[in-house]
Amino acid sequence: MRPRGLSLVLLYGLSGAVGLAWQVVQVRAFMPVFGAGAEAIAAVTACFLGGLGIGGALAPRLLRRTSPLRAYGLLELFVGLWGAALPWVLGLAGPLMVGLLQAVGEGALATLARLLLAALLVGPMAVALGATFPACGPRL
Repeated sequence: MRPRGLSLVLLYGLSGAVGLAWQVVQVRAFMPVFGAGAEAIAAVTACFLGGLGIGGALAPRLLRRTSPLRAYGLLELFVGLWGAALPWVLGLAGPLMVGLLQAVGEGALATLARLLLAALLVGPMAVALGATFPACGPRL
């Protein structure tokens, strides 16, 4: 493997490890709002995995407009900025989310509310992470 290809493989491997770390951090960050129940953890995890799939599906459209390595860099920058902002967003929106979840009570409506909130907050980062492999893949 050429040195450039090896560098890309190492960077992409590091990116994948950081993506998994983000997922764990997001689950833990949502626990004060959603609680530590299985539904809350499943909502965040489902939105994260769903976002990865959506990002992979949308990547070919993105890659037609820019070079793959440029797209990869921009996607990673977005992921970093979103992840850095998420604790503040949760801090500001936390009371509103807790109020919403208390208003809907328990049951199916509460699960749906958790899914929607997780999709809004976790989804954009997960979609960007899902698009990174197609952006980097042709260069590996």
